[in-house]
Amino acid sequence: MEFLAERRTIRAGTTVAFDDLGSFDTSSVTANSSGRSAVELLLQAEAMRAEAVRRLVPFDSADCSIMHGYATPARHLSCEAGLADDDAKTMISITRLCARYELTAKALAEGVLPLSHAAVLAKAAHGLGDFYAEDEARLLGLVDGREEGAFRRALQNWRHNRLHRADRDDGTSDAFANRHVVSQRAFDGSGKGNFGLDAEGMDMLEDALFTKPDPADGPVPQRTKAQRQADALVDMAADFNGTPRRNIADHDEAASNAGTADKSGWSPEPTGARTSKPSNVDVIIDLQTLENQHHDDIAAIRAEFASGHAAPIPILDKILCDATFRRVLMDGPSTILDYGKPLADIPRHLRKVVQIRDRCCQMPGCDRSWQWCDVHHVKPKSRGGPDSTDNLILLCRFHHGLVHKAGWRVERDPVTGHTRAWSP
Repeated sequence: MEFLAERRTIRAGTTVAFDDLGSFDTSSVTANSSGRSAVELLLQAEAMRAEAVRRLVPFDSADCSIMHGYATPARHLSCEAGLADDDAKTMISITRLCARYELTAKALAEGVLPLSHAAVLAKAAHGLGDFYAEDEARLLGLVDGREEGAFRRALQNWRHNRLHRADRDDGTSDAFANRHVVSQRAFDGSGKGNFGLDAEGMDMLEDALFTKPDPADGPVPQRTKAQRQADALVDMAADFNGTPRRNIADHDEAASNAGTADKSGWSPEPTGARTSKPSNVDVIIDLQTLENQHHDDIAAIRAEFASGHAAPIPILDKILCDATFRRVLMDGPSTILDYGKPLADIPRHLRKVVQIRDRCCQMPGCDRSWQWCDVHHVKPKSRGGPDSTDNLILLCRFHHGLVHKAGWRVERDPVTGHTRAWSP
C-alpha cells in the first residue's frame, strides 16, 4: 500500500536523523551543556508531536484509518507509529479537540499549549462542547504558569461546576453505583483483590493509607509504597475490629443522662461512629460555589478535597449536610488574612434532638444505629434548607450516599414521623 510505503520512508528518514544525533559526543562538552541540548531535543519532540496533531486532523476527519484496515484511528497509531494504546487514544482525543476549536488548535501549534495540558482539556471538554466553546479563551488562559497537576485541578473544578449548573450528571452516580471491594483467598490463606470507589471514598482511603517512607538507614529494608499501604490497611482493619461498638441501650442512656456525654460515648460532633477516631473529610469550597452563584473568574472556582483533588458537587452536598465550617478570609490566592474557629453547621443541641428522636437510619427498612449515621438535610442547604427538626433526619452513610450520589429522595412526615423514599 502506498501509504505504508510512505510511512516506512518517513521512519527511515527519522532513523537516519537520530543516527546523526547519536554522534553527539557527551564527553567533549560539560554536563550542563549536555543537559541543555537534551532539553532542546525534548522541546523539539514536543513541537513534532504538536505538528503531528495538526496533520492528523484531516486524516481523522476523513476516516482514513478505516481505509487502511483499522477499526479506530487510535488503533492505527498504535500499530503504525508504535504508540502505547493509551497514548494513541490521548493523541486522537487532542486531535478531535483541535478539529473543533480553532483557538485551541492555534495555541497548540504555537507552543503555548503543551500536549500534556491539551490532554487535560480534551478530558474536561468531553460532553461539554457548548460550554467549552463559551469558555475556551478563559480556559486556555489558565495554562500560563500552571504545571499539569494544578491545571488539571482547575479544569476538574470547572467541569464539576458547569455540570452542576446545567443540572447534568457528572458521573458521580455511576461511580457510586459501581463501587466495589473484591477479595479472593488463595489455597494457603493469603489473598488479593481489587476495588473501585467514588471521589469521596477514594479521598478518604488515600488519606488513611498515607504513610511516610521508611528511614533509608534503618535496621530493616525499606518497604515499597504498596507494602506500606497494605500494612496501613491491615492496621485500619485491626483498629476497627478492636473498637467496641455501642448499641441502642447506650443511646437511651445518653438520652436520659445528657450530663454524662463522655461516659456514654455520645457524639455531638458531625459524623463519626467511633468517637475516639472520627472519620472526617476536609473540603475547600469558595463562597460563590457554596451559594450556587455564577463565577466570572474560572480560576477562582474552589470545590475540592483538602488533598487537592476536585470534588463533584453532589458529593459536596452530602458532606455539607453534616459539616463543620471554618471561615478563611484571603487577600489574593496565597495571603490568608483570617482563619476562623471551626463551627458546627448543626448546633450540638439540635443534633442530639435528632439523634434521640430518630435512634437509627430513617431510610425505610434500615435499622443501622445512630452512631453510624449522618444528619441529613431533606431540603439541601445549598437550596435554602433550614437547620430544623422538620428538615433533619438520620441516614446511615450508605443511604446518605444513595440520596446525594445516586439521585434517591427521602422525606419525613412531621406528624407521623414516618419516612418515604423514591428511587431516581
